[in-house]
Amino acid sequence: MTCLAGCCNKFDMQTEVLEFKDPAVGKALANILDSANLEEFNDADALYIKCLETPDTAWVESEDPNRPYDFVCNLKLETYHGEHGIPMDSVYGACKLGDKWCYATSPATVDRLFNKTGRTQQNTLWISKEECQCAENEIELNIDSENKITYRFFKLEIVD
Repeated sequence: MTCLAGCCNKFDMQTEVLEFKDPAVGKALANILDSANLEEFNDADALYIKCLETPDTAWVESEDPNRPYDFVCNLKLETYHGEHGIPMDSVYGACKLGDKWCYATSPATVDRLFNKTGRTQQNTLWISKEECQCAENEIELNIDSENKITYRFFKLEIVD
């Protein structure tokens, strides 16, 4: 995003470049974003990735309304469109996921998924003052000990 109307602030940051320990994880995540028809993720300026130290369990409706199931989530991908969400000065490195920078939001995420490269890169994001927090979305995923990923899409709901 480049902002021509003055509605945005430019945010430059030096970021440690990360690489997936298992390249198949990066490919699987990119495939999910490409194939899941998630336009809001394609429109995002960047993404966040976070391994959850305590997995969440979500109740999910199935195609059979009498058979809902629990989905255990231990990994999240979130969109970044503006000035909401995780402060960019508290990220622990970033990788490219497709054509977007994907920022790791905890040391546990880096330990679980990434190798540090020792390289840094200057990244520029435009922070929109006009974006609403309701524009942000997340994908809740499960990654097992063999790096198999399953997912279920949930729209981030904001509660005041």
